[in-house]
Amino acid sequence: MKNNKKRIIVTFQDLKDTYKSAKYYNLALSKYKNILPLVESEELAKIVAGLLTDGFMDIRPRLRSTYYGYIGFFSKNEEELKEFENLIYIVFGIKGKIKEWGRRTFGKSKGYIITNSVITRILSGAGVPGGDKVRQKYELPAWIINSKDKVKASFLRQVFDCEGSIGYCKNKRKWEIRYSMFKSKKLSDNCKEFLQEIRNMLNDFGIKSALYKKEEYIRQKDNLEVAGFFIRVDDKQSVLNYARQIGFGINYKQERLNLAEKFYKSGPSEI
Repeated sequence: MKNNKKRIIVTFQDLKDTYKSAKYYNLALSKYKNILPLVESEELAKIVAGLLTDGFMDIRPRLRSTYYGYIGFFSKNEEELKEFENLIYIVFGIKGKIKEWGRRTFGKSKGYIITNSVITRILSGAGVPGGDKVRQKYELPAWIINSKDKVKASFLRQVFDCEGSIGYCKNKRKWEIRYSMFKSKKLSDNCKEFLQEIRNMLNDFGIKSALYKKEEYIRQKDNLEVAGFFIRVDDKQSVLNYARQIGFGINYKQERLNLAEKFYKSGPSEI
């Protein structure tokens, strides 16, 4: 008989440990006790993936405690924002707001913003780092690494939706799937370690990949030296395995993946 019991990711005690005051913990519990314990799910994996890539959690020191502020997921594509809104509602039963968020690194975007310190505390407990991710060391949450294949696939699909790309290389006559990540140059080792965990997860699905160094640059807003690395999947069987077991949730990326699948199944043709 299969054990269908879902693993607990965040407990009541985990939430309690984020409060110095029992009064405020009990107040939070009175409103959100139905959320806990937070269990493993495909939806939670997608939320964590979105926040690890195109998201931000406002967590920072304040006097002798920690301030837990807003959660933001950013995109130029409103469909992605609405999908994230749906995921948050499924897992937490709350709604935020889609707002204009001005100019970001790669142009203008909107954000799905949730101003709820309790949910921020809970997602922190699920392994989402707070603050500027480029400047800090963090790891892929252990519960994601050790999750069931369906949960892993959901996580991978979301991170590749956010930070992945797919294209055809005419010189090599190959399709390439890539995933990129940037960190402070001082944290290059941590960046490579994180990407290695992604590679290990891909390998669980028979998807081979290689790790390469990307460009370095100086971030304008604070003159931070930033280094980039990327994963590349270009082996025929690995691309087919990605198409069959992971896929993309973003239409234009999935359409390209469909072309790649057709290319490898029917034989090379001009793209």
